[in-house]
Amino acid sequence: DISGILQGYKDSITPGTWQMIKEQKQEWVDVYSNEDIYEIMRKSPDNILCLGILVQRSEEAVTNPTKGLKLLNVTNTIISYDSFINAMNVAKNDLQQTQGEFTILNDLYCVAGALSNERINAVIPLYINDEHMKRIRILEGIWLGYLYTLDSYGYDKQQEVAILKLLCEIIQQRTDTQRQKQILTELEKVCQFIINESQGFKTAEQYGEKTYEKLLNRLVLVNSQEYDLRIPLMIGYLKGNVTSVLLPVYYEYLRQQYQNKYDKRSLETKQIVENLVYGCEAKHQTMTVSTNNRDNITTINSDPDYIEKSYIDYYHDELCEPIQLLKEKINNENQRLIVSDAIEVDYIKSLLLPIPDFIKSLLSYCHIDEDYIDKHLDYAHLRWELLVTFYYLIYSDTNSGALQNLPKEENILSVIDQRLQSGKEHVVDYDYSTENIRLVSYVALNCKTLEGFAGLMRKYCSQCRGPLFTEIFKQLLRPDDNENDSVAAKITKKDKRIALITNQIPTTTTIKPFYNMKNYQRQSYYDERMDSLYEFINNNEVTEIQLHHLEKIVVYCRGRSTLPDRKSRKQRLHCYVLF
Repeated sequence: DISGILQGYKDSITPGTWQMIKEQKQEWVDVYSNEDIYEIMRKSPDNILCLGILVQRSEEAVTNPTKGLKLLNVTNTIISYDSFINAMNVAKNDLQQTQGEFTILNDLYCVAGALSNERINAVIPLYINDEHMKRIRILEGIWLGYLYTLDSYGYDKQQEVAILKLLCEIIQQRTDTQRQKQILTELEKVCQFIINESQGFKTAEQYGEKTYEKLLNRLVLVNSQEYDLRIPLMIGYLKGNVTSVLLPVYYEYLRQQYQNKYDKRSLETKQIVENLVYGCEAKHQTMTVSTNNRDNITTINSDPDYIEKSYIDYYHDELCEPIQLLKEKINNENQRLIVSDAIEVDYIKSLLLPIPDFIKSLLSYCHIDEDYIDKHLDYAHLRWELLVTFYYLIYSDTNSGALQNLPKEENILSVIDQRLQSGKEHVVDYDYSTENIRLVSYVALNCKTLEGFAGLMRKYCSQCRGPLFTEIFKQLLRPDDNENDSVAAKITKKDKRIALITNQIPTTTTIKPFYNMKNYQRQSYYDERMDSLYEFINNNEVTEIQLHHLEKIVVYCRGRSTLPDRKSRKQRLHCYVLF
């Protein structure tokens, strides 16, 4: 029972309090009824004094109060809520308009203010004194509902958040007169009550106190573009923590602006991320690994199979370093160096945007140095802010779950570097001179084990192509002088040939792949065709071996088809291209 509560408040006012209110009567007078604050509170338990303003409403004010209402003009008109509602009803009846048609009402549905050129179509209560504020608190849903929807029953908790934006707009449009300063002080007290005491504000689902705390802690805000940053700025100001909120609001302003400006996964955005991580100047690392064997020469000389054993170990575990036969050059031109210590301040400054007007206005209102933000920027933290914005929010389009577990400032560079370069590999190159090809071919052909042969081929012919691979394979196609001597050669050229083509070698325990080919596939009739190739090669029926373009070996031979669906047994020309 609102009426009963308000009447109880009025009846409980002590004579001393009435005397205090009476002393305020000169300053707070309703321009319409000409009644002062003392007479208004004596006459009625539910009337309050307000500030008259002119606003522009849209239909969106019903569902999104922050976006649906915009301040057009702030006046010095002090009017009671009852006088305002009565005047607006008269204006409405004269125009015969339907309540809720906001577009028409903005232009025509308003009343005159204290001055001849002033118009008002909305009011905000003023604190004035504690007893007056009690009425404002009880009537909060009524005056807020009417302010945003032109309906006293149109209250929503989000209106308690949106009024902070309206306060900021009033501060921006203020005049530096003593009267407006006095009015603003009383208006701020009402808003302070809302953020400190109102359960509607504390439980508002969007952009209330919880969102404010996330902003201060620099957590990523969901639907950030919809968040009017004048709201957290006013919360910080009303809480007396304006300097602690200035930088977070500015950082969030940068996020919003850049998310609107840059396209997701664009090359321009990626370039900005790389400049922030690696620096504007391209820095690459190129490394040449020395091939001087650090192994004991005596050990090598005393064990003729020492080199092959090192490649057997390499075959089973590529982390084991074998004896180097060729000079190895690891070219990491695609791997860029992190500029973790040298922060490129000039580049970061080039990404900054001018301080927005709503922040400048509050700095002036609070008598804070207009260069406060520039003087307190932490460029190490600012780089983190920019990386979160450009990489996680724009370039990679990270899901909401991952956005709540962003890397910290001290390791964000390494995390993004790893992701950017995850698809890049070290490129190992060798000097394939005639002498070097002859050396490696000799060692490969004389390996006594398939594991040693496979380890050497993995090391120097990892792509299964190139001049060295071609030479070794050609040598394997030639007859082996020792193939008929089982004692002299346990592993023949044929064994190596089969292992290389089938990508399989038998070990003491199982069959293991020759090359670790992730996408190694073959058709169902592949084995039959390979058997056909072995047969013709072994019977010396190979007619021609050619090295075609792209260094692929092509073997031509004649024979009957091995495919099961071929009925004809006529000999045909077969062509085997070895990739």
